[in-house]
Amino acid sequence: MSINDIRRARAYLLRATHAPAPAITDFVADVGPIAAAEQIQAKTCPVHILASVHTNYPDTIAEDDLTTAERLGMRLIIPEDTEWPHDRLNALTTSGSNTDRTATPLGLWARGPLRLDDLARRSLAIVGCRAATGYGEHHAAELAHSLAQRGVTIWTGASYGIEGAASRGALAAGTPTVAILGWGIDAGYPAGHTSLLDRIADTGLVPRCPSGTPPSSHAYPARGRPHRWCARHRSWPAQRRTRRCGNGHHDRPAGHGPSRTSGIKSVPGLPSADP
Repeated sequence: MSINDIRRARAYLLRATHAPAPAITDFVADVGPIAAAEQIQAKTCPVHILASVHTNYPDTIAEDDLTTAERLGMRLIIPEDTEWPHDRLNALTTSGSNTDRTATPLGLWARGPLRLDDLARRSLAIVGCRAATGYGEHHAAELAHSLAQRGVTIWTGASYGIEGAASRGALAAGTPTVAILGWGIDAGYPAGHTSLLDRIADTGLVPRCPSGTPPSSHAYPARGRPHRWCARHRSWPAQRRTRRCGNGHHDRPAGHGPSRTSGIKSVPGLPSADP
């Protein structure tokens, strides 16, 4: 069993599952990634596992994804690699109740030259509303720029509004920044941020789904989990937003969710801002 065999198996599992799923993560931990992939392909896995995956892919899909990734300058980072940030991502599985539990990613497709563990070591995630006010975007960019100048790696989802502003602020400081997306590298989404993502990949790292994965409603929360947990601290710039926010999964109370590895910080809105 070589590392290439394990990587190929995890590539198949990522394609079959799409979104992080605790049941799949537990199954892989119990039987190993290669056996898990083989059982899912043969449809001999437990029924509850079979109900959580897509089995209509050809046997060559994993090799096809790896070949396409290489052509696009990407790589698949897996837990068996030395650069995998176990101390950050393991918290996804160990935190939360049985009914409100996330899962450690089976792997992360990435584009960029730097190691994932180095980027997660001294880091902070900035998340927020897409339809943010100018005040909110200004402070997100200022916060990211100031922290980046002090050697902190900024993690975002690179969406419109707060996260795009934070990414640009970090890049302006000349330091690496990380963007995590819940869709493929060739999705061209967000359309207005393709050049921003290219700039991030030039200096930092962009973990993504397999190529060909389109944006979808479940992609937003799945995308947000890794960058909130890879980062040592979590920042919520809770500035006033417009009525049309579009990021419902960010509109949770600051105390929501596990906090064993993260600190929550926020920036207040202007008292005179429109509600």
